[in-house]
Amino acid sequence: MALGESNPVSTSQTPGGVAANVAVNLASLGLSVGLASRIGGDSSAAELKRYLADSGVDDALVEVDREAGSATYTTILSPEGEVVVGAADMALYDQLDKDYWQYRHDHIVAWDLWCIDSNLPQSGIAYLADVGERPRLIAVAVSPAKVSRFGSVLPGIGTLVLNLAEAGELLGRAHHSLDGARRAAKEITRCGVEQAFVTAGKEGAAWATSIDDGVVCSPPLNAASSLSGAGDAFAAAAVAAIAMGESAQKAAAWGVNAAGVVAGTTQATASLSWGQIKNFE
Repeated sequence: MALGESNPVSTSQTPGGVAANVAVNLASLGLSVGLASRIGGDSSAAELKRYLADSGVDDALVEVDREAGSATYTTILSPEGEVVVGAADMALYDQLDKDYWQYRHDHIVAWDLWCIDSNLPQSGIAYLADVGERPRLIAVAVSPAKVSRFGSVLPGIGTLVLNLAEAGELLGRAHHSLDGARRAAKEITRCGVEQAFVTAGKEGAAWATSIDDGVVCSPPLNAASSLSGAGDAFAAAAVAAIAMGESAQKAAAWGVNAAGVVAGTTQATASLSWGQIKNFE
């Protein structure tokens, strides 16, 4: 890619976002899933609502703000499938603050797990982490720029899922390789998180709890495999494992396999199935 110049590309547009991708992946694995969020009044919002409904996700709490545009995420990938740059327009999510969740608490408190991402504003994250009478809270980082929003509420997070770059930003120093991911996961649990998962791209992922830790190596991937969407697939499979009462080690293994299934596809969900995950090599 020549920066500052015109570059030939091919483009595609799909409905998604971290929360939506995780929700759809969970539904494809047979879990009962609801999504609470806000979308704009544009055509892409209508497409997202259809996508969620067709995927079996309960979208009753996905509300439409007809005065705003929907959040968008634009990614430029290299020919090798690596992210060159990602541009996130997520201003709409600033409305998902403490007041938003407080008003909807009675609707979501009956859910078995809460899974949030760091697109939420600080006040919304703090409310969900600190409120009493709630289920286990799983937090998924979306970028190094926003992972610090979890920093002040780590003891209230049951499970944290993030990648090496996000872990480095959260902890204040860079970590590299699968071994570095393991050290980062252990350090995060010392900050009060019960379980931590740190992904290391095509190498695999590390996991840690207060009493144990380990790594899961990824099976060999095609050199041209794209990791776009793989992190969301990892998060979904790990969440599913936790919901089923599986260990952190099993959750990491299933997450790595799910990421491998999605890598190289054009869809961030890739219609995940347990057969694909458990038999991926």
